[in-house]
Amino acid sequence: MANRGIFRATTKRHWPTLWPFGIWQAGDALIDLVDFCVRKLRYLIATPNDELVRQVASAKECTEWDTVRMLDEQFAECEFQICMCVISIIRFLTDHRVAVPLAVTTRMLETHDILLLLVPLMEKAPWVRRNRINGRIEKFEEHKWQVVEACASERGCAGQELHVCHYNWILQR
Repeated sequence: MANRGIFRATTKRHWPTLWPFGIWQAGDALIDLVDFCVRKLRYLIATPNDELVRQVASAKECTEWDTVRMLDEQFAECEFQICMCVISIIRFLTDHRVAVPLAVTTRMLETHDILLLLVPLMEKAPWVRRNRINGRIEKFEEHKWQVVEACASERGCAGQELHVCHYNWILQR
């Protein structure tokens, strides 16, 4: 009978009823997830933007790289994408902080002080860059760099998610 309830929760109409069960099942693993997320956010803050993702001028430049350099570039790209995904994870945890165990909320607020950790990240905005070839502004959205208008908001999706995190912590009950 309980399995039928889980099955019903997976249908599109009832998907919101699944997340509390998943958070309840995660238990103490969420504390480890929070610690991982905080490490990645600190990496984003500590690393200069031009070192997070290096821009390649041409394909010829890539062909001149040795195997070690190519692997280093791929590692840096993967690390940056993981860091951008971590922002979404933090937002999910703050959206559903009522359902997460109290130990997770305590870890986020008292141990890591996530509110103050997000502020320098919003100011740094590693998801926005100027293309070194054509000088146009690009934002990292949907796991790729996209050219945007110069007058468009520099916040981007990741910046908006950070603002929602602050809203969730400060203004919601």
